[in-house]
Amino acid sequence: MQCPTCKHIATAGEAFCDECGTPLNVGVAAAPAAAPVAPSVQPAPQPTYPAPQPIANAASPTCPSCRAAVIPGEAFCDNCGASLLAGAVAAPAARPVAPAPQPSYTPPVQAAPVVPAAPVYTPPPAPVTPKPPVAAPIAAAPVGIQSLAGFVLVTAAGTRIHLPAKAEIVVGREDAVSNNYPDVDLNPHNGLADGVGRRHARIFVRAGVVQLEDLDSTNGTTVNKQRLQARQIVNLNVGDEIRFGRCVLQWQR
Repeated sequence: MQCPTCKHIATAGEAFCDECGTPLNVGVAAAPAAAPVAPSVQPAPQPTYPAPQPIANAASPTCPSCRAAVIPGEAFCDNCGASLLAGAVAAPAARPVAPAPQPSYTPPVQAAPVVPAAPVYTPPPAPVTPKPPVAAPIAAAPVGIQSLAGFVLVTAAGTRIHLPAKAEIVVGREDAVSNNYPDVDLNPHNGLADGVGRRHARIFVRAGVVQLEDLDSTNGTTVNKQRLQARQIVNLNVGDEIRFGRCVLQWQR
């Protein structure tokens, strides 16, 4: 095929002239119809394939007008006829590759320096002044019986023997030979026959209480029918029965 403008012989199937860019399918006069020819056996038409188009890739040049891929060295674009010589056809810029993400660095947090607390001042304890010892209170004299005054020994015959105003007396039998003189003499009350000893028992006041003690008598002492051991001490209460040997008396007031 011939270019109608520059008469350049173009390759069959091209749409534009490689020399001047003129469209090759515009203004071409149709050839006169041929005379009818007798039919003859024609070979089977062979399938025609379009001219292979260059495959665009990242390294192939492209048309600056339509961005179609072109063959390197061509003067005009086969797709739109734009001139490929007006400036170098640069290969498409490579797509920028994003850098690989880098691990973020977090600086370590610097701990604030620990400032030691100021010591708390504690004043020394005040000296303790020893207190003077408190004197123990003087025990008051026990309230109660102070002496045997007012007490009596009542015999079985009903005789009342009054006791002296003393805190302690001895009951027994008077004996001049042995120089024994008790505070209460039971000789007049049949003491010898009843077995009363010369120093038979002791009656005394202690802590406001009247008590009786057997003085290791031969015939013994009984209080309320309970015989005492030698030197045993018991309390006396008004109405108690006392036996010195066989001599029976009652403690009264």
